[in-house]
Amino acid sequence: MEIEDCGIWVCGIKRGYQDRATYSSYTGVIILDGLAILVTLFLLWRSQRKRAAVGRREIQLFLLGYIILSICEIFTIGGFPLNNTARIAFTGAHLGIITATTWMLMLNGVVGYQVLNDGSFMSILLLLGSAAALLVGTGYIALDTGYNWTGYFNTTQIQQAPNRSYALYTLYLLAPAVFLFIYGCLETYLVLKILGEIKPMRMILDNNLLSNNLQTDRSCSISSSRCALLRRRSSLRFRR
Repeated sequence: MEIEDCGIWVCGIKRGYQDRATYSSYTGVIILDGLAILVTLFLLWRSQRKRAAVGRREIQLFLLGYIILSICEIFTIGGFPLNNTARIAFTGAHLGIITATTWMLMLNGVVGYQVLNDGSFMSILLLLGSAAALLVGTGYIALDTGYNWTGYFNTTQIQQAPNRSYALYTLYLLAPAVFLFIYGCLETYLVLKILGEIKPMRMILDNNLLSNNLQTDRSCSISSSRCALLRRRSSLRFRR
């Protein structure tokens, strides 16, 4: 995770105030996140109407988490003129929710196998409990790194490049990538072997290609690419 030398530990935050072209790109992020929130609200309404849908409550929890993620992204990547203290707080929440929502998406892939009764108390508890643990853990490490509360995570920064922390890089970028890969594998097996369908595989493959391209393009930002990927993947359950 790269930090520009501007007193803020998140890559690219201050660039929005250096030139008009970069600032307009941040405005585009705000618009896209606003549209994503509206689409997610529509998916929540749509899922509520599908009474017999498998994993309806679990995917609704994921969609609620994604709304929170989009709101955090507006205040972090969106380039709002916040002071450093407030920006670090939003960024810590943003990184934590990225890890938690991708974990929830992966568990939604498991729900399709009916290991537990979907919508049951145990299923919801395991989903929320594990996601909350990742949210709190990642969020605390991000905030400790940003505010330097204990200095413990300073040891995870690369000495030759002090603005790069491999702890945060692992938690908000590598771990979610693994979760998304596992989710793709679970959905692929479910569609091909259990359901015996072929058409949904086109969307799964498109999502995997989109994931790789966006992750490469925006790897130094707070995972805008992953947000776009989640927008696409959030519709898989309804299309299945």
